[in-house]
Amino acid sequence: MPDAWKQIDDDFNRLIRSLTAALADRQVAHTVGETMQRLGIDWDDVTERFRDLPTWPQNLVRVALASDLLTVMSSAVVSDGQIDDDEMRVAYDLSRYLVLYMSALERYRSFADLTYDEVRLFMDQFQRDSLPFGGRGDGPTFLFSARLSLAVASATGNRTHMQTFETLIQTILSLVFGGVPRCSAEREFMAKIEKIFATLQGVRLSGQSPGGGSLWTAGEQTAVDDGYDKLVSENPDAERLTPDEALTAAMQELDSLVGLPGVKAEVRRLTAFLKIQQQRKKYGLRTSTQTLHFVFTGNPGTGKTTVARIVGKILYGFELLKTPNVVECSRADLVGGYVGQTAIKTQEKIESALDGVLFIDEAYALSAGGEGERRDTFGSEAIDTMLKMMEDHRDRLVVIVAGYPRLMREFIETNPGLQSRFTRYIDFEDFDVADLCRIFEKFCADGEYSLSPHSRARASILFTLAHHERDERFGNARFIRNVFEQAIGLHSERVHQLPPEQITREVLMLLDGADIAMNTLRNIDAEQLDLSAARWHGQCESCQTSSSCKIDFLGQRVTCRKCQTAFTFPWWNLVANTIPGVPGGWRPTAEDVEIDS
Repeated sequence: MPDAWKQIDDDFNRLIRSLTAALADRQVAHTVGETMQRLGIDWDDVTERFRDLPTWPQNLVRVALASDLLTVMSSAVVSDGQIDDDEMRVAYDLSRYLVLYMSALERYRSFADLTYDEVRLFMDQFQRDSLPFGGRGDGPTFLFSARLSLAVASATGNRTHMQTFETLIQTILSLVFGGVPRCSAEREFMAKIEKIFATLQGVRLSGQSPGGGSLWTAGEQTAVDDGYDKLVSENPDAERLTPDEALTAAMQELDSLVGLPGVKAEVRRLTAFLKIQQQRKKYGLRTSTQTLHFVFTGNPGTGKTTVARIVGKILYGFELLKTPNVVECSRADLVGGYVGQTAIKTQEKIESALDGVLFIDEAYALSAGGEGERRDTFGSEAIDTMLKMMEDHRDRLVVIVAGYPRLMREFIETNPGLQSRFTRYIDFEDFDVADLCRIFEKFCADGEYSLSPHSRARASILFTLAHHERDERFGNARFIRNVFEQAIGLHSERVHQLPPEQITREVLMLLDGADIAMNTLRNIDAEQLDLSAARWHGQCESCQTSSSCKIDFLGQRVTCRKCQTAFTFPWWNLVANTIPGVPGGWRPTAEDVEIDS
């Protein structure tokens, strides 16, 4: 992460310097102005207020670039309809950096000292701002610096500005999406960005067009306009799913989750209950008054936040809530630093979640104290305020509290009001080795990476060790994401050193054994692992005959010797005691057949 922020800072300042230097040349500036007019920007009107300042043209470039980066970042953060804690942290860190330049505009000066609690307000105001350098898609300067970079390239023949701008956007999106897009909405957003850049990079470099007309061909104009227009929705509610669509989407998302059989069963049980209550209401029968507040218990990375979003869609689908929105928070979002502030912060946060779901992660921290009696008093104040608002808005709010199993049980027991309102529990168990491997494989597929048998072998060994040594701090899917992000980093370093003629599409996609960082868990020297006798267990999907194989067959299509059915050999069942010092979860029997020699 620190390297990414340094890259953003370096590229941001490099682009400011290069565009400022280009515009300092009067002839270039004149040509750029004409080109910007043909790109749909009223150049004279937009730049008028900046020209009389001594910092011209740097002041224009700074504001324009800050506006564009905020536009892309804020749109990416909400692209999937939700904002999780990691996305909010990125939004805050980047907004705090860029708002210093945006404060050159009077309407943003009040945000010059942006706090974490103000970032949602700032993003909302910015995205609705249709004035010059606001974030609305129909504003007069939407993606101004992207067009400016193209205009400078047109005037000078130098495309490095455009390339730097593209790199800057890609780095920001990588931070927002945690390395790679995690859902279809995020992938669609990335596709729109890539479409814009692909079109811009293909525009011919000509400051003049025949007859003084548009710089674009008809196809180029359509492609860029399509990307610009769809990047930010003019009406955030326009793309909201209908209740029926939300319910269907929720069940599809639930089915697509790796593992979590107990969680899926509980959510389906909830869905059945709500459906029957809906039908009873239709026939005029009494319906249950059971509370719909939940306690999610489980270790980190077990899918609690993801399932909370699914539950939000389900409750909206049955029209028990007016929106599918889930507002995520923690103790820091609810508890103030002085007497009287906590009740205000808690009330504001809950009000932002009305007609949807409030998801409180690590909720036990509200009663844990941790820094003496004073802080514990503040936590109790937050709990009391929450309980009162849950009662006052019982038809408009569902609260889900989540955290470690033991600590959550203790938390609920601290207050009778919590015990009476939170009666629905869903336990999120740690993923087993097979699920950890499947999650890793999904990360790879979503990121358009493939796995070699040797990368599967190393990942299987690493995940087997991690599962065997886990405690309540084990990160589950978060640990797998860390392994994946390290893998694509090592892959990039390795491929970067190859001769250009060897860098093919297949090479760019294939993760090999050397790309799996075995020291992610602890100081494991991969070169010291003796894999000569390593075996993995598999089972024919047709006749259920068991077999074992060596590394070369992992994840490959094989044929069952008993029934001749082809199946993909699984790579997560490392056979016990076949690698010295590495535990395995499966032990062979005399009936098992080895399919390789």
